Amino acid sequence: MSEEFPGISKDTYLKSSGESQDGLTYDMLTIIHHGMIEMSTRVTALENDFKDKKKRDTVLTATMGLIGGAIAFFIQTSAFKKIV
Repeated sequence: MSEEFPGISKDTYLKSSGESQDGLTYDMLTIIHHGMIEMSTRVTALENDFKDKKKRDTVLTATMGLIGGAIAFFIQTSAFKKIV
C-alpha cells in the first residue's frame, strides 16, 4: 500500500478497469492537486517572509550606516580640535 495514497495499492490499480480505474486516477490526481496547493501556499508565505526580512535588513543597514557615520564625524571633529 502506498503511503501517499492510502487504500490504493499498485495491484488494485492495475487490476481495476474502465470507470473504476478512472475513479482511482481521479482520486490520486485530486490528492496531488491538494498537495500542490498547500506547497504553493507555503512558497508564497516564504517569499513574503523573505521580502519582509529584506526590507527590514535594508532599513537596519541604512540606519546603522548613518549612526556610524555620525559617530565617526564626532570622533573626527573632537580629535582634530584637541590636536589643533
